[in-house]
Amino acid sequence: MLIDKFSQKSIGDDITILNKLAATLATVVLATGAAQAATVPLNEWYFNPVGQGFASSQYVYEYLDVNGSGFFEVSRTGGSAVAVREHAAFIVPQADSNGHLFPVDYPGGTITGIYEATGVGELGGAFRYTGGSLRFYQNPVNFQFGTTAGIYGANLGKLVGSVRILDGSGELDASGNPLPNTQKMILAQAARRSRQRLFLRRQRPGPG
Repeated sequence: MLIDKFSQKSIGDDITILNKLAATLATVVLATGAAQAATVPLNEWYFNPVGQGFASSQYVYEYLDVNGSGFFEVSRTGGSAVAVREHAAFIVPQADSNGHLFPVDYPGGTITGIYEATGVGELGGAFRYTGGSLRFYQNPVNFQFGTTAGIYGANLGKLVGSVRILDGSGELDASGNPLPNTQKMILAQAARRSRQRLFLRRQRPGPG
């Protein structure tokens, strides 16, 4: 029997999307502000977690690692119609799984974030995101992620970049669970640029 409101913990799927959105943050803030698809990562760029410019930035081949917890919630609004909300708190410890931890290589460079997307859908059919955001923070204080400070310790420190969720879609089963084999599509646009943290490869030669 369907219930009026339920939630499903969906860490793996959320984090897959967040990894793509992390790459999209780099894409959109380095672009002209045009909307970008989150499924198209930007390769070969540079990231400085503490905002000290590209001279001391780290080379990133493809993505920022994202670790955290996320939830997908569905609320019935009438008949088979539902409202959907996906949200997550996460930490970005490194890039390209390279073992160079940002808080170690860049003291004060703990990068965390909050993701939320909302929309509407049909049980046993499609859902569509109509809005949301992805916000990155630089927290100079270590070990606050996962605590009760702020939102799971993920929205502390200085806001260093954000992406506005413009659109997105996926599929639900009859119980309201997101189908695991469905490709979620996210359309995002930069809402806040981080000029001293993200750099194109042409602004600095690659390693070697």
